[in-house]
Amino acid sequence: MYDLHNFILTRKEEHAQYFQQFGIRGISVIFENNFDVRKFHELKERYQNLDLISVVEVVAERKGEVKKAIDKFRNQVDLIIVNARDTRAMRAAAEFSPIDFIAHAFVDQTAARDCAVNNVALEFDVADFLGVYGMKRATLISKLQFNLDLARKYKIPIILASGAQNVYGLRNATQIIAFAETLGFKHDEAKAAVLRNPFELVKRNRERRKGIEIAEGVKIVRE
Repeated sequence: MYDLHNFILTRKEEHAQYFQQFGIRGISVIFENNFDVRKFHELKERYQNLDLISVVEVVAERKGEVKKAIDKFRNQVDLIIVNARDTRAMRAAAEFSPIDFIAHAFVDQTAARDCAVNNVALEFDVADFLGVYGMKRATLISKLQFNLDLARKYKIPIILASGAQNVYGLRNATQIIAFAETLGFKHDEAKAAVLRNPFELVKRNRERRKGIEIAEGVKIVRE
């Protein structure tokens, strides 16, 4: 499993010893609004048994912040994701194809159409739902189901991740898939969101950085 929205390596590294128990083979190294290339390479040296994915999470309130991050980081990291704190930033993230996914993704119909056109995925954290109760959880589930309907309508890729800050937030693939089904995902949708889509996203971006893929769906075949 590739867990693409997991903060343990940058916030609670001593809990990284538990990754193997949860079947995690690929793990995000998330830097917020910055990228520390030295720290990333130090982590890669320490965790050679894992596939470490370099991620810049853009915590944004304005469109300009999203565009600035793309210009600065796109060629440095595996993934650029947006944690939109404002509708303007959320819609900007959907408009830019260099953005890989919108984290904590609760988008409107306009943004959903743009996500489909620009191949920007929607990402949901298990931790967001487990950390709230009562009406707050019901509201989150309602928003997720609305976004799930939009994703089906516009064929937008969905990514499910743990959102873990420490070992207590870790979940294995079977647990995340089962939980997603209780939220309204079909089994095949949940399985793709946990297992296939995260891996394919990382693979695609790395091919692009190597110059293998020159455009969406257009690849250079090397003999």
